[in-house]
Amino acid sequence: MLVGDTHTIQALSAAGQSVTGLTWTSSDPTIVSLSTDDPPILTAVAAGHVTITAGAASADVTVSDPTLLPGGTLPLGTVIWSNPGDGSGVQFIVPAVPSTSGVADVFAFQSDGTVQAITSDGTTAWTANVANAWPVLPDFQGGLVVLNVDPNTNVSSIYKLDGITGQPYPAYTPSPDPDGTSPRLGPVAIHPDGTIFAVQSPGGYAAPGFGDWHRSRNGYVQIHCTAGDHGLGPSFRF
Repeated sequence: MLVGDTHTIQALSAAGQSVTGLTWTSSDPTIVSLSTDDPPILTAVAAGHVTITAGAASADVTVSDPTLLPGGTLPLGTVIWSNPGDGSGVQFIVPAVPSTSGVADVFAFQSDGTVQAITSDGTTAWTANVANAWPVLPDFQGGLVVLNVDPNTNVSSIYKLDGITGQPYPAYTPSPDPDGTSPRLGPVAIHPDGTIFAVQSPGGYAAPGFGDWHRSRNGYVQIHCTAGDHGLGPSFRF
């Protein structure tokens, strides 16, 4: 932090949920002071090092004086914030698409099948379960578009995760084919205006999966649909 900066902080449970009702303390309030909010807002008062404690957990904070830094900014590569995830391990992180209808700066996908929406100051805004879903894509509206396959019925559907709350709501579920089988969906693409595009194959066809995307030499992405082992079905190019 730089002198004069303010920053949010939170304590997370093992499930990655924000914990309230803790006693927060600063080892030196003349360097970093805490507001009375729950969780508190940190204010950098003077240059130095402090430890912020909440219950049995703690975090170290360094405050720098911008007048003593080249250009008055933190050196390139300085860690601004960190987020440990939910404890299962972070598999990968993707940037969120900036939007007034969303709060996430990045989405962090955890090994236990959940995704966390993390704000620009490192706070976990919400967590959602996407264990049976792939792909999961930013929707250009602050949230996520999820292609889900029910493991019990094998029915494909698309739903969205709200950018503010992370709550799911349905976007599209195909009607059964005339023979009673469930159509397959995927791959999925998102237009910048939020429109969702999806390839829908008859239930007797195998919808193209992640491994069916191929980048050709001319830069196009080709999607090959196959029927069983016969290589039937259309080929799409974007």
